[in-house]
Amino acid sequence: MILDLRQNFVTTLPEEIIELHKLLYLLVSFQDKDKNHAAVRAEVSPGIGHLELLQKLSLNKANNKKGSIVEELGKLTELRKLGITELKKEDGKDLCASIERMEYLTSLYVKSASIDEYVDLNYVDMFPPMINNLFLGGRLHNIPRWILSLSGLCKIELKWSKLKNSPLEALGALPSLKKLYLRDAYSGEVLEFGAEWFVELRILVIEQCSSLKKVVIPEPAMPKLQKLIIKNCNSLTMVRIAINTVTRLEEMFPQELICFL
Repeated sequence: MILDLRQNFVTTLPEEIIELHKLLYLLVSFQDKDKNHAAVRAEVSPGIGHLELLQKLSLNKANNKKGSIVEELGKLTELRKLGITELKKEDGKDLCASIERMEYLTSLYVKSASIDEYVDLNYVDMFPPMINNLFLGGRLHNIPRWILSLSGLCKIELKWSKLKNSPLEALGALPSLKKLYLRDAYSGEVLEFGAEWFVELRILVIEQCSSLKKVVIPEPAMPKLQKLIIKNCNSLTMVRIAINTVTRLEEMFPQELICFL
């Protein structure tokens, strides 16, 4: 059974939904203002844990007037796709405990309650190993350790993270990563790629890193890169990149800041 309410501007799901015990997909979303992600303002009443066959829950508020649903999510052990918004920092421990039980999870979307709210997911060392698609929207103190264990991770997006330390060394060792999006994810001035990092990466997008001044990409790094987009980084003055890397690219922006290594 599938309940697809996408693009219907639903704000509150009826309590009767928890009686749909054979429900497999519960999809609620509509387009965000920035057009990069689906935004959700749908509230789910406590009791969502009764839908034990649910495989896709996308996307619902973590908190509403009746309380948090985060702890209950741990009962949904058949989930393949989870999207949760309006997450508060104090929800992190319960969310980690819930996700640990979702051994079949392949896609995880977590968005904080506000741009300045921290997403604290450091309460476990390892998440479900089958995750291949990950979005984390919210402030981060650091890259959670469990991300480094996701050998099948193909796509990751960090948004609003504002990391003080570069995330590149941690993420660069992921063996299957093909798409990397960093949107307001780094507050430093230099992003420098190591020679052996991102061996499978095809798409790199860096946006809204307001303090970023320089990006350095030596030739051995990202040998399969096809698309390089750096935009809305207002302090950027230079992209130093190997000429052989440039000749392989199918799409590149900005070209006027390119300086060959």
